[in-house]
Amino acid sequence: MKMKKTIFLVLSCFLFLIIFEIFSFSVIKFYSILTTKKVSSESTAKYSYIETLDIQEDKNYSAFYGWRGFYSDDKYKVRQTSINSNWNKKSLVYFFGGSTVLGAGTTFDKTVPSHFSGLNHNFQPINMGEHSYVSGQSLNRLIEIIDQINKDDIVIFYEGVNDVTVNCQKHLGINGHSRVFKINQLIKNENNIIYLIYKKILQNFQSTNSFKLINGSFKKVFNYDLKYKSIEDIFICGNNKNAQKVAKNLVKHWMVAETLVKNKNAKFYAFLQPSPYTADFKLSVPSREIWKRSYDKVYPIIRDLINTKENYHDLSKSLKKDFYVDWCCHMHSDGNEFISKKIFELIF
Repeated sequence: MKMKKTIFLVLSCFLFLIIFEIFSFSVIKFYSILTTKKVSSESTAKYSYIETLDIQEDKNYSAFYGWRGFYSDDKYKVRQTSINSNWNKKSLVYFFGGSTVLGAGTTFDKTVPSHFSGLNHNFQPINMGEHSYVSGQSLNRLIEIIDQINKDDIVIFYEGVNDVTVNCQKHLGINGHSRVFKINQLIKNENNIIYLIYKKILQNFQSTNSFKLINGSFKKVFNYDLKYKSIEDIFICGNNKNAQKVAKNLVKHWMVAETLVKNKNAKFYAFLQPSPYTADFKLSVPSREIWKRSYDKVYPIIRDLINTKENYHDLSKSLKKDFYVDWCCHMHSDGNEFISKKIFELIF
């Protein structure tokens, strides 16, 4: 009798979860239809973060920089870049950075490196960007390929966003990356089967419509994000010493990269990138207050540190209109083209 009750209870719970998931999906869909704004004829699909056009990758753990995507069959396994019709078949320009260089949300021909291919020069761009990379990871990636860089090649570091938003979080460290906490927890609990099962179940649940509905309701009613509930508590750049350390680490990585590149008789340039949080104009995308505070504390210090350096340029205020497609930093094709032209103007 007890066995029947147990089976009935389990089946009832399972059925309830299925019904609630379907209900959640319906509510989210209906809410999305109600709140979606009509876009002008000028705002076509290319002006959105298009998941179906995003990069298809085979991402694996990699020593010294945490992870790495494998995007193509070329010798660097990086994302494809448009071929420069004026390429002299010798000179290369390497673009390092995070997903803004990689071109998250756009096709390969709409990225900053691809737009750079269409400008008046004889260099072929190589897209060395990777999702979520901070400057220390870009530096390690450069070290890996330094023997491939030849005289008169160009190396560009286009960064700032990930260093500021990641390293202002206590659990990730002032000189860490976005997976530090996750990797630490897995190492500490590698023999704890219950913990590993719990993390797997939690991860899967957070991807369901049921969680999205519950979390969305909490954010609307209580202004409380269940997934990022501790983000306010772990913000450390309110402390000026921490903000200084984050800024100095970024510039230090650039300086080490510059030394390596110059030793190869190549040219090095670093660019502090813009984001919605450095904009002086009205934005169409939502924002995160904690990220805004990170930029406000760290970016002014970075500007001061690079102000007198010849090949270090501040692009954080270069945009005069809204090219952004999300709350992070990613831009549509026109924005990437604008950045490619700004970089071209400053190095040629």
